[in-house]
Amino acid sequence: MKTDPTAASGDGSASIAVVIPILNEVGRLLNKTLEALVVQTRHAERVIVVDDGSEEPVRIPDDLTGAAELRRLPANLGGAGARNRGAQMTETKYVLFLNCDVLLDHRWLERAIVFMESNPEVGAAGGTIQPVVGKKILRDWRLQFVETKVHRSLLTQPTSVTWLVGHAIVVRRSAYDELGGFDEKYRCAGEDWDFCQRLIQAGYAVMHVPELTAESVEAASLDRLARKSIRNSGWDIRARGPEHPCAAVQPVRLIGATASILKLLAERTARDVIRRRFRLVLVDVAVAFRSFVLIWRHLRATRGRPSIGVSA
Repeated sequence: MKTDPTAASGDGSASIAVVIPILNEVGRLLNKTLEALVVQTRHAERVIVVDDGSEEPVRIPDDLTGAAELRRLPANLGGAGARNRGAQMTETKYVLFLNCDVLLDHRWLERAIVFMESNPEVGAAGGTIQPVVGKKILRDWRLQFVETKVHRSLLTQPTSVTWLVGHAIVVRRSAYDELGGFDEKYRCAGEDWDFCQRLIQAGYAVMHVPELTAESVEAASLDRLARKSIRNSGWDIRARGPEHPCAAVQPVRLIGATASILKLLAERTARDVIRRRFRLVLVDVAVAFRSFVLIWRHLRATRGRPSIGVSA
């Protein structure tokens, strides 16, 4: 197991920067994220918002301009590329990669630095994310089937894991530099999983730390859950042209994508029935149905009517 020889005694004095990638901000979520950073008990040396080539340039309101630096990329690089460019603008010992719709607990940065300083073998750490927007049944479903298991766990001690969802991940700079950052071929999703796998292969620990709590203000709507299900099955239904960040990702195919969603439906329904979560079975079916609708609409919009018989 690798260790960081520059780790201190755990007093939380090491430097940290926050990198927030954003593309086409919706609903002023970024403002809420920055407001949560302003009230941290331990402030970051730098907070950099990376506008990843939004159609309408991202703006920070006047009352929050002192809370963050805004950097607009000349072209869209995708999530991994935006994170890397933000990290390259900093020289701190730690970098927190934070989504623009996550509200950190007011002691998140303080606790994260103390933990990383006390555990020099850890390459990256994250904590529990609690969805707070949307109907409760949809939020419960999201925690069961979209987030990793540790996000909904009742762990009381830091635990080694194989993957941290990239909502809020603090990374040791030396480990980040050794790996060369995030793999930029993951332009829409998956860069967090890949990065964690490479950290482990390089000899670093990846840890879930229960005291690092945060809220997600991304709405847990049926449409979003369906889109995430399709994406997590390996298919892309975003409207895209040759310059779209997902242009190189596998485009959706009717039979393959339908089979993937049916497989997910069977797995999710079986799990919910076995665990007597009968109210979630209705969401299983609703998410699957909405996924089929989105797949069909995408195929019609991008390729015309498929030759396989599916009624509109």
